Amino acid sequence: MYYYTYVLRRLFTESKFHTVEGTEINMGGINSMEQVWGYLSQVVARCSDWHFWYSTDAKVAETDIEDRNVLFDNRIIGTPRVRQVRVTNHSCKVPDDFKVLFTRCYGFFSSSNEETGNIPVDSDAGDSAWVYHKASDLGSYSYSGIVATYSGGGFYKDLVQSSPTDRAAMTLLKNKLWISRATRAIFIDLATYNGNINVFCIVKRKNEFNLGQIKGQELSFKGQAISHRDSK
Repeated sequence: MYYYTYVLRRLFTESKFHTVEGTEINMGGINSMEQVWGYLSQVVARCSDWHFWYSTDAKVAETDIEDRNVLFDNRIIGTPRVRQVRVTNHSCKVPDDFKVLFTRCYGFFSSSNEETGNIPVDSDAGDSAWVYHKASDLGSYSYSGIVATYSGGGFYKDLVQSSPTDRAAMTLLKNKLWISRATRAIFIDLATYNGNINVFCIVKRKNEFNLGQIKGQELSFKGQAISHRDSK
């Protein structure tokens, strides 16, 4: 089980992507919102799409349905999900002397500060990415990070496991400023099953934003292997 989670950990943490500065970094090198988008569109979208042998870019030969798995052996259960939690634009108080400069204030995440209204957007208003969902609706739970404990609700986008489609979806979200000053944490959740060893793996990737500061971002990866046993 250790090696199973180790391999998946390396895939999501060590895969490199290009930045707008012309460099290549992996998950551990992220220090800006722009680089978060690079990770989502280049690594997450690519690592969930295995429609071609060896790599989606090479397109040597198309995989059949049975082989269309992460690293060809790990079937994704359900759909990978990108979710964020946000705070309201009045979650802290601006001193009177500075109200002429700041009309909005984004504080630390808490249950009382969480944004539970929809995100204003000029189109695609019905998309799940812009509509708030309760934790009970998503079947998710609260998560204790380094900066705060976050609810299981929020705003989400499910990936369709097609790299071009998912990249286009991430580009649309980026252009419409889905991640903003209000964002306090980004979660990536997926589950896989390896039939060769009869083991599940639950993957969660978290990116915390401490009041929008680049240095406040925290990265973590957790994998959990659960052996499935027949009930006979």
